[in-house]
Amino acid sequence: YFTLNSLIVDSQLAELRSVLSMLGRLGPDAIIVQDLAVASLAREICVQIPLHASTMMNVHNAETALTLKMMGFARIIPSRDIPLHEIRRIREQSGVEMECFVHGDMCISQSSQCYLSGILFGESANCGRCMKPCRWQWKLVTTRGDAELSPQGQGYLLARKDLCLLSHVPALVQNEIAALKIEGRMRSAEFLAPVVTLYRKAVDAYFEDPAAYATNAADMQKIFAQRVREMTTAHSFSNPGSGGVEISGRREPRFFSHAAPAPGLTIGHNGTAKPVGTAPELIVHVASIAGAQAAVEAGAEAVYFCHEGYSLHGPAPAADALIDFVRQASRTGVRVGVLMPHICDERGMAEWRRRLQELGSLGSLTIGASSLGGLQVARDQRYRSLLADYPLNVTNSVAADELSTMGVARVTASVELTFSQLAEFMTAVRMPVEVIVQGPVCGMLLEHCVLAAAWSENPQGVCSMRCRRAAYAMEDTGGQRHPLEFDRRCRNHLFTAAEDRKSVV
Repeated sequence: YFTLNSLIVDSQLAELRSVLSMLGRLGPDAIIVQDLAVASLAREICVQIPLHASTMMNVHNAETALTLKMMGFARIIPSRDIPLHEIRRIREQSGVEMECFVHGDMCISQSSQCYLSGILFGESANCGRCMKPCRWQWKLVTTRGDAELSPQGQGYLLARKDLCLLSHVPALVQNEIAALKIEGRMRSAEFLAPVVTLYRKAVDAYFEDPAAYATNAADMQKIFAQRVREMTTAHSFSNPGSGGVEISGRREPRFFSHAAPAPGLTIGHNGTAKPVGTAPELIVHVASIAGAQAAVEAGAEAVYFCHEGYSLHGPAPAADALIDFVRQASRTGVRVGVLMPHICDERGMAEWRRRLQELGSLGSLTIGASSLGGLQVARDQRYRSLLADYPLNVTNSVAADELSTMGVARVTASVELTFSQLAEFMTAVRMPVEVIVQGPVCGMLLEHCVLAAAWSENPQGVCSMRCRRAAYAMEDTGGQRHPLEFDRRCRNHLFTAAEDRKSVV
């Protein structure tokens, strides 16, 4: 397998074509892909090589898997944040093979939804160059309200333990996982060889005599003896809560970076002045009807309702209220959009489908999709104004063209693009491009609840819901406070300490 799962910018497309031509001659068994441009050009240049969807595509639902199947993907490495039984359901409904991580270093953020490294250091996790801010020391603090803080609210709060599923080989087989994936990029050959041997031995033993199989205790002792970090089963069976992180940091093998301020805004001018064309549309993302009304009164030409449902800002607006607002806005020429949650598992997709059905009478509504599956559901319900939202990480014009064949009419550029890359993208793309120019950006999207873990609780178990009592932030060792928001599904959204500001000319 050849891993080609970095995001591509337009200036790299010629090199990408060259690499794909080389792969066409070499003939690997498959190419592992994140960027839709790689998939599109691979179908053109080396069509005989199967495509595998990288975990960086963050597949959470059967709708996305079915869309990838129609695009020619033969295998999917799904999200690392869903349990095995959901992975099996996705496989059964889509008919696509599933490959799962079983051992090694794991990210705590949702795959492809970690932007802190790219924003702070220009080293994108989506390009395999993460500087691992999740491995920093952090302190949980309150920014508003009166809430007692746990003594466990300081330390390596986001330091995910290493994954180990050696004792769960039968569960992997019974859930029809096609391939087991060991994360070994940062490990030596001397470390990897014994680990691979033990997994090979366990798989072969289980297939030889499943009814007599038992985990070999001596083999587990070998795994423990040579571990780097402490180990966890992560989300393979349920949310691990506080058991998924090691806040002491005592076994952390390497720190890639230290807390650093976000790059400041540089005021300057372009070398060559160009005539100003059509003025850009001013769009505001809002969480409530009141927020939308205030934005319109202040001059917004479009408002997008975000459906994350942050705990201290109330739930997303009810369908009836949304319908009334859209009809009022249409009379004044204000465009209205509805954005799906950034992460939608089985439950989330069912809720998203129902919301689209409830709003089906609003023909002018813009629908923002954060996954290929969400986009397909909107198309199935005959929505025509479709937006590829920024969690889809569109960084080049070929990916935008691929989305346009799926009905997308406009795209939000990736928040990690530099100004020069953004300018290049906007010149090459053939549809309207939206750019986030003001406000904090979600730097990490976590299934892990920092607040619940600090109190040794689990957000998916019995939780006292302290997130509803105060506003919180994560303070890094440089004293910068990153706002921490909790959505209605108890996911944590860790924002940048500084607001994003870009000038669009």
